[in-house]
Amino acid sequence: MDDANLPPHVRRVLDLFPDARRSADGWLVHCPCPDHGTGGGDQNPSVKIDLRHDGGVLLCCRTGCRAIDILDAVGLEWPDLFAGPADAPPAATAGPPEPSPPDAATRHQAYTAALAALTLSDAHRDALRRRGLSDGAIVAGGYRTLRNVDRKAAAAAGFAAVGDALFAVPGFVPGEYGPTVHGTAAGLVVPVRDAAGRVAALKVRQAEGREPKYYLVTSGTGGPALSGLVHVPLGTPASAGTVRVTEGELKADVAAARGDLPTVGAPGVTQWAHALPVLAGMGVKTVVVAFDAPDVRAKVPVREACGSLVAALRDAGFGVELEDWEGPDKGIDDLLAAGGRPRRLTGPEVDRHLGAGREPGEPSNPWPAQSPSATWPVPTPPVGGAEDPPGPTPLPSISPTRMPFPVDAFPAPLAAFARAVAAAVGCPVDYPAAAMLAVAGAAAGAARALRVKAG
Repeated sequence: MDDANLPPHVRRVLDLFPDARRSADGWLVHCPCPDHGTGGGDQNPSVKIDLRHDGGVLLCCRTGCRAIDILDAVGLEWPDLFAGPADAPPAATAGPPEPSPPDAATRHQAYTAALAALTLSDAHRDALRRRGLSDGAIVAGGYRTLRNVDRKAAAAAGFAAVGDALFAVPGFVPGEYGPTVHGTAAGLVVPVRDAAGRVAALKVRQAEGREPKYYLVTSGTGGPALSGLVHVPLGTPASAGTVRVTEGELKADVAAARGDLPTVGAPGVTQWAHALPVLAGMGVKTVVVAFDAPDVRAKVPVREACGSLVAALRDAGFGVELEDWEGPDKGIDDLLAAGGRPRRLTGPEVDRHLGAGREPGEPSNPWPAQSPSATWPVPTPPVGGAEDPPGPTPLPSISPTRMPFPVDAFPAPLAAFARAVAAAVGCPVDYPAAAMLAVAGAAAGAARALRVKAG
């Protein structure tokens, strides 16, 4: 921050230290405490003055003088370290209006121009073929390879297409040598499309070992926001009676190309809410949910997220079916690309599969995977006819009636946050929820107490 534009409360503090000099991230001044060190005064600047994230002033003496003693020595009090009502900036004079966010057509124009400046590597083309996409589908899908050296060329093409409006499109920022694509993510670029087939965003599938695996291209903190990104693959009909919902854009593209159902892709297992208005706009009557079947069985957070989506769809008036499958294929795209077909669960089968109304000791589905979260007895899956030898006897569960964590007792935003964290890291909701309780307890401290009723 330029010293000439410092807030008034910061300027008042610095004015009391005529010897203040700039450091890399604040100011250094001599400590005014008479008892500093051995009482001989501060021979070298020992007090660091810095700004908090909320604009307040921080005072820290490296030899241990207390902040309250520093304030007393210069005649200040604690409130003087923070902006007061009199420090409010004057009302801004009317100026030119802020540029409005680009409409969907402008955003599509910028993204498609940027994609046209990129190419698709042979390695990424082969990977898309292995996932089950034909060469024609690969070309139509607009997939590209983004390398760090390509950022300026892609942004320059976008700027040539829409001019200054480019900087209101998420992902494009001014660089030292002209427009560039924000960030350092590199890999396979998957266009995220809206119901009209326009490119609404770009997502990068990074190379193995780089995190996050999928990176949504944005303009960084303070840039134009992206929300409600439900991917509708090219060629999806404007209206359909039955539509599949899966997780992920590329997965939806493959499922739509290889399967017999129109498919839309939510950004993740917990980010399905914006899919409901898209489905309603298509006139959908029945929604087929196809989250990764092994994860729905083995991972409690994924199963809970799937159950939440099913409940929300029913509440919105949709009929709901659930796709399940056995074998090594994790996603619906893998299954369809391998020539397999899912089994379709309907009505009470969906609830039994997701564990709704499960009796103690009853598995949540016919063949649940053993995991730390599956504490009920695990039966041996059937392997064929009556002549087949029996499988190994599963070990008895120590706690067959594990009580679920009462996450719904949390306020709704905290419950949603706990579920989102659990789904993101692949753990039971108990883990983040218990940590949240500990943080809440530490924050409350001794400000609240419990009194046990008599009797």
